[in-house]
Amino acid sequence: MAAVEWESGEELIVELPFVRHSKKDGVLYLTNQRMAWAEYSAKEFKFQCGYSNMKSQRISPETSSKVQLQIVLYDGSTATFHFTNISADGIALQERNTVKDMLAKFIQHHKPKPNKELEEKTKLLNSDPSLYQLYKDIVVSGILTAEEFWANKQTVTKTSSDEQKTGISPATMAELQPQVNGANAVKYTLTPEIMRAIFKTYPAVERIHAENVPDKMSEEDFWRQFFDSHYFHCDRMRGTGSSKRKADLISQSAEKDETEQLAESLKECINPLLDLTVQSTEVETYEGYGTGLFPSLVSSSSHPPPSSSSSTSGSKSLIRRFNHQSMMILKSRTKDQVTSTELETGNAEKKAKLLRETVENSELARVTESSVVGLTISNSERYCHGPTIVQTTDSGSDAAEGRHHALEAFQQQLSQWNANLSNVMSSEDACHALANLSPGGVLNPAQHAGGTQYVAGASVEELVKRQHCALAELLRHFWMCFPATSKFLEEKATRMAACLQSFRDSKMMEFKEKLPVEHHQLSEHLDDMLQAALDKYSTWQARKLANKSRTQKPS
Repeated sequence: MAAVEWESGEELIVELPFVRHSKKDGVLYLTNQRMAWAEYSAKEFKFQCGYSNMKSQRISPETSSKVQLQIVLYDGSTATFHFTNISADGIALQERNTVKDMLAKFIQHHKPKPNKELEEKTKLLNSDPSLYQLYKDIVVSGILTAEEFWANKQTVTKTSSDEQKTGISPATMAELQPQVNGANAVKYTLTPEIMRAIFKTYPAVERIHAENVPDKMSEEDFWRQFFDSHYFHCDRMRGTGSSKRKADLISQSAEKDETEQLAESLKECINPLLDLTVQSTEVETYEGYGTGLFPSLVSSSSHPPPSSSSSTSGSKSLIRRFNHQSMMILKSRTKDQVTSTELETGNAEKKAKLLRETVENSELARVTESSVVGLTISNSERYCHGPTIVQTTDSGSDAAEGRHHALEAFQQQLSQWNANLSNVMSSEDACHALANLSPGGVLNPAQHAGGTQYVAGASVEELVKRQHCALAELLRHFWMCFPATSKFLEEKATRMAACLQSFRDSKMMEFKEKLPVEHHQLSEHLDDMLQAALDKYSTWQARKLANKSRTQKPS
């Protein structure tokens, strides 16, 4: 038998010899995590695959001379196994059926759960060719991310409001149990569902992943650094060993993002009528009491920070982590993001409403009855239609007689009319005048005759339309960042400006090369829109730098 080693937590269920793979004899293994095959007396597996990567399985017909089983993977590759046990009649077929039944159960158990939102987006792209083309132009090419593309798409079919949306399990991080592989090595198994849960729980980790993978580091290095960071371990060693550990990129950015999110959540809970003084001298336990201030803003002279033990500090850190995780779980259920302007407006309205409810009492308010003068209408039909001229019966008959005489006079003149075709404009002058008055002529030079489809053809019209739609989508994301009232909008404006520059250097160049020379003016409007957006970004950056230098200038 093969002298192979198993991973920690892996349990061997089936071990079948006399199984041929790639024209070599060996042993087939089925565990609770994967399917593997190795040659006799080999120390390494020649084939191993997890059940989550298997799409389906196929078997040879009952009448076939070979008893075979074929595994189909999601990447399109296959692996065929030939059962050659002849120790008893029909034993090979029995072993094949046993493996087939167990694989069917394992594949169904480890089958990835379908993402309903992803299915709706795929269905929408298949049903709308223009949207699919726009998706390929700006998302597949790497100019815009898929999240930003779908962020403001109101046409995406969403699930019913009665259906409960799947949230984040609080035990997601606790269920990540590593597998010990060797003396000092551990192995984590991550599924797409676990990655999405981590990204929802820790938005800073998702931002760092988008910024560094795969440009600055590989996927494996990123997750190794994440699991090695004290941010993942929930600061369990704070005050003992973690304070001496080297600060890594994920921990620093994640803690900074956590502080900003806690600050935003405190701003929403500020009560303008509740402003209690600090009753405790412990700065760590200061909560603001309705003022929204942080311990760093408290004067150190009036409230000096006490010396707290490491156990107390660790408990407070653990409580903060629990509160932050609960806040992120609740925040993941929100469908729409509220901008800072809307948040400030909502806070102002809440403050005004709370102030009115505090200082006003409806029972003590004076009730003033307004005297309303009623409107008396004697003739409702005349009031609705306005005054009309009252005509008598005699005037009506005179009008009918006048119309009859006018019709007779017109018929008499028409019968006596003769066409004078000799006294008309010549055909050459008429064509010349028509050409001058037509769109694009001497007297009407501002318009193009018949529109783009008649001037340039259907192919050029489709090319211009595609380019215009792609640029309009990018510009829509760019102009929505202004006014940049939050750090998120500032970062998005910088990112979208880089996307516009990339679009100008790549897509616009390809578009101008495909555009015929005689229709080069069709790209002028796109260039103007691009340049206007880039000029806006340059002006905003210059103004931002000027304000920053003015604030840093010593007095």
